[in-house]
Amino acid sequence: GKKASGASENIRVVIRKRPMLGAEKQNCKETVHLDLAMGSVAVHHAVGDPDRWTFDAVYDNTFDQIQVYKGEVLPLVQSVLDGYNATVFAYGQSGSGKTHTT
Repeated sequence: GKKASGASENIRVVIRKRPMLGAEKQNCKETVHLDLAMGSVAVHHAVGDPDRWTFDAVYDNTFDQIQVYKGEVLPLVQSVLDGYNATVFAYGQSGSGKTHTT
């Protein structure tokens, strides 16, 4: 999208964690924890420290489609209308929640 004044990023990496499915809730323990304020994800393991990653933005299942759209896609649409190029790319394994997000 269009760079904000003084911004140096051309790529933003954003994740959205889908809700656990019914079978997952029954058979699995929640191991992925989000820190929305810090934009970080922690994956907890049975043994050892969690793995942590930081992203430009993190959304959980309390955000609906329109909130994610307004926060991440709408600014890109405006950039395209202003003559810039933009791409939204949904990536993930089968069943990871891409359809839930788009």
